[in-house]
Amino acid sequence: MYHFVKGGNDSLSKTRRETMFIQMLEGLHPAEADLLSLVKDKDLCSKYKISKQVVEQSFPDIRWGDRS
Repeated sequence: MYHFVKGGNDSLSKTRRETMFIQMLEGLHPAEADLLSLVKDKDLCSKYKISKQVVEQSFPDIRWGDRS
């Protein structure tokens, strides 16, 4: 997964990164691939009722820092 986050592997070309992502999705169960695509698109809340409050209650040790 580090290939797909900022700062993980910046030397990969965009085409290679996209190809690797597609290959990874093809190896997953369709429901898992759908979930990963929602995460990539920052659209997880469209399918699941997730809020910051729910995450804070579930994981009280998270240090949010400058993130929201």
